Amino acid sequence: MTTLQEKTVERGKGTGRTKARGSRFVNPRVIWAIGRRDFLRFFFNPAGYVFITLFVIASAALAFWQPVFFTRNFDNLDTLNWAMPYLLLFFIPAVTMSIWADERRQGTEELLLTLPATDLDVVLGKYLAALGIYTASLAFMFPHVLMLLYLGEPDLGVTFANFFGYWLMGAMLIGVGMVASLLSSNATVAFILGALFCALPVGAGLIGVPAGAKLGRAIEELSIPAQFQDFGSGVISLAGVFYFLSATAGVLFINVVLLGRRHWAGGERSGAHWAHVLIRVASMILALASLNALVGRTSVRADVSEEKLHTLSSDSLALLKQIPKDRPVYIQAYYSPDVPRDFVQTKSDLIGLLKEFASRGGDSIRLNLVETQLYSEEARNAEKQFGIEPRLARAKASTKMRTSTSAQ
Repeated sequence: MTTLQEKTVERGKGTGRTKARGSRFVNPRVIWAIGRRDFLRFFFNPAGYVFITLFVIASAALAFWQPVFFTRNFDNLDTLNWAMPYLLLFFIPAVTMSIWADERRQGTEELLLTLPATDLDVVLGKYLAALGIYTASLAFMFPHVLMLLYLGEPDLGVTFANFFGYWLMGAMLIGVGMVASLLSSNATVAFILGALFCALPVGAGLIGVPAGAKLGRAIEELSIPAQFQDFGSGVISLAGVFYFLSATAGVLFINVVLLGRRHWAGGERSGAHWAHVLIRVASMILALASLNALVGRTSVRADVSEEKLHTLSSDSLALLKQIPKDRPVYIQAYYSPDVPRDFVQTKSDLIGLLKEFASRGGDSIRLNLVETQLYSEEARNAEKQFGIEPRLARAKASTKMRTSTSAQ
């Protein structure tokens, strides 16, 4: 005779609820089903193709249609590297704004949330769908590489690092955009909120300007453009990869918390639950910040450029190890944002090597890069403290004279 308890267990196995909530942390089948449905739904909508087309056209314009691309005369994506974080401020919210709005508009939200799946399964399914859409959009940017190959002989290792950085950048911002989508049932409002939320990590460098030199520099280092700099120069660092992945994990945790608020929001103990949630989120942010600080002190970096432009020799590495920890070397380099075309590569190589020395040296090297405009306060300090004066530089391909402050 079958007991009532045995029948209950058998029913749980039949529906998959016990397996989804008990024996596994996540249910891959549920994640795959949700992700596949949302991914295909985006491409079944003509608006999806419009968004991707605009994204590819805008990225091509930023990469090749700017005058600086031709005046620099380098076959790389430096012009796009600078603008990519700001381009994603509009494209990522366009992808994530309908993640929850479509569910509410079509009346399928309640059905989705009553599936034998955890909130984490639902969030991961929708996140992977959005990530798949963004990855496909990056694949449509492959003609950019063909254009570089047509114009010259680009360093494909640097180009790979660029696209890997684009992917990590988008992976992080997708989670941020999903938070905005959860907070609104209107797609337009979700788009605006997503752009505002994504602007925080992208524009953190501007936020840090009025905070003072030391604090401002620390805030700027946490911004997406600052973390992307290594990828833009062809270096894949452990600190940069960990920053994007840890931030992605953090915003996905916030997504799960916000999705789960339907179980207790508005109840008698709603205030206590909100306080508990805020403590958990604050603890998570503090833990991730601490881990990033520890990983940032490591010097695990891979120079994937074909010419190994940022690889130090064994003699240089041995010399760095000989520097006493209690007597660090201070390097303060002043450089102009705009230099003649003949010196662009020299400036890029010099700044890259200085950053490599600082990374490999750890606490033994203290580097401070100061972007200096002519007649600015930084230029006056450079002349007063170190005797650095602006010099006239003549480009070989032109008789035009240009004045710039050389990096020292």
